[in-house]
Amino acid sequence: MGGWLEGRRRNVCRKIMFTREEWERVEARWDAWRWTDLHGESARFSDWARRKLTDGKITQLVVMTDPAAIRSELAAIGNNVNQIARTANTYHTVSEARIREVLAAQRRIEDLFQTMSDDYHKRLDETEEER
Repeated sequence: MGGWLEGRRRNVCRKIMFTREEWERVEARWDAWRWTDLHGESARFSDWARRKLTDGKITQLVVMTDPAAIRSELAAIGNNVNQIARTANTYHTVSEARIREVLAAQRRIEDLFQTMSDDYHKRLDETEEER
């Protein structure tokens, strides 16, 4: 006696797991497709998902901000904080100038992250427009 795969044209089955948020995004795209394209109740999720997986475009987003610059800034801040901690532990005081140095480095890091975020969202928007 044969199993459920016998005689089927599609005989490869794969299980895929989603987070709740991922599934909500998939479900929203599925609903939008089946109702805007007038497929309605007769549309099958498996047909749509198969088409998306086999013919869908996959785009890799590359952020142009150099991560090495961020690592360098983080290392500098770490060194400054360690020096300040040693000074504070030894002399029980820290100069205002040293604190300003650390705060300025922190602002540079925040600016780099903002640049990366802006670049990422710009590229994401461009990718969405291509779809």
